[in-house]
Amino acid sequence: YLVICNAGLVTGFTREAVEKILENFIDSVRHDEIFMPPGKSYCFIKFSSAKVAEKFYNSINGHSIDGHDSPLYLTFCEALPNLEDNTSLLELPPGLRIIENFITPEEESLILNNISWADDDTSSELKHRKVKHYGYEFRYDTNLVDPDNPIAPIPKEFNFLQQHFKENDCGQFVYDQLTINRYLPGQGIPPHVDTHSVFEDTILSLSTGSACIMDFKRNEKKISLLLPPRSLLVMSGESRYGWTHGICPRHNDIVRDANGITTRPRSTRTSFTFRKIRRGHCQCSFNDECDSKKNESKQHIDNAVAPKLENSYVHDVYEEISSHFDETRHKQWPNVAQFLQSLEFGSILMDVGCGNGKYLNDVPGIFK
Repeated sequence: YLVICNAGLVTGFTREAVEKILENFIDSVRHDEIFMPPGKSYCFIKFSSAKVAEKFYNSINGHSIDGHDSPLYLTFCEALPNLEDNTSLLELPPGLRIIENFITPEEESLILNNISWADDDTSSELKHRKVKHYGYEFRYDTNLVDPDNPIAPIPKEFNFLQQHFKENDCGQFVYDQLTINRYLPGQGIPPHVDTHSVFEDTILSLSTGSACIMDFKRNEKKISLLLPPRSLLVMSGESRYGWTHGICPRHNDIVRDANGITTRPRSTRTSFTFRKIRRGHCQCSFNDECDSKKNESKQHIDNAVAPKLENSYVHDVYEEISSHFDETRHKQWPNVAQFLQSLEFGSILMDVGCGNGKYLNDVPGIFK
């Protein structure tokens, strides 16, 4: 086996890119298999013999390849580590369904052509995406909706979707609130549970344009699900009330195709999320995630309760968001980086609340 130490799914290399390197540089080499471990910055190539692997090593190691700025570094290994990918074996959260090809390409074009992102009363610019609301406005500052203050209704051009929902048993409602999100490559949405008190059970999200990976998490369980274009995501029951869902902001997703695991670039994705406004309190059984239940149980906090609340709402929250935080915090603040560069050699520094340690990684002269 050969290891390409700095070419893997995390670095943006695809299986197709590795295959092209093999084809372009040594036409006579017959490789048996390429292994692309998910979440890693390296990959493995299995050759028919050590002699063939050595030939490829001598041709590629330390050289820059057309289309890749950095030199590739290779090494040998006798066996592969455990590369089992368990994510594809996990069952979907209870109440979660995905219906592929829910609409036709013509219907996809119809709904996309009936939205405009020019400034109007239905559009707003969030930090990581553009959003439009119809029926009722969802307030991101309070995570609430005012059911007594309707806005522009859902466009009549989208009415055919309500019939599709009915034909596919997608809840019992005529949905009266629509949120349209436009995601450019590299944009996403933090993990969240849609507010219990303002939306009924069963939430529908129609993906158009580009595919993407959506991450679902509940306690220690995490499932990553590919949402193809024109697919409908149906969240009800536990998946709607008890699992967070979010999209990591990145330009490529790690997916499994017929040849194995590879990366797939994102393009512009537009999602249409249909909800039914709730009038009254939520009656779900997911007390920890339910804002209705939390508002009912407000009480005086004494010294015996305070440490438990700190663990639940501070420590546990940081544990919950740590992976997303680490994936989205890489750029150093200029003033902090300048301060580090100003320190004399031999200085001792304590970074209190260092996050993911982005100021101390790969910095010459810093020893941890």
